[in-house]
Amino acid sequence: IGDSSVWGTAIEEITTLPDKLEIIYPYAFFDCKKLKEAIIPKNVKKMNLGTFNGCTSLVKAKIESVNDISSMYNEVYHPFSRCTALQEILIPYDKQDYYTTTLPWSLYNDYYKTYIR
Repeated sequence: IGDSSVWGTAIEEITTLPDKLEIIYPYAFFDCKKLKEAIIPKNVKKMNLGTFNGCTSLVKAKIESVNDISSMYNEVYHPFSRCTALQEILIPYDKQDYYTTTLPWSLYNDYYKTYIR
């Protein structure tokens, strides 16, 4: 998904990204204010600055990736910054240690629920 490629659109859910997707570039879904749910597919290896920044209706995200997703971040922009409605991020049970101890993912420890693949 390219840099700023869906920025500010009225998309409401992301549930059908291709499984072969490996990189989500900076600000791909920045300020998609109607986005409520997102699924990150199984082969994603890297997410960049502000992937879902400002998605103020985003309630739930699910990480299906089998990889430890690396993510660029700074104090202002990280994968789910300014997602004020966020309630839950589902992570694979076998990746729990990675997401709860690695920045910027550990910023979201209060939102994690695990699932078994």
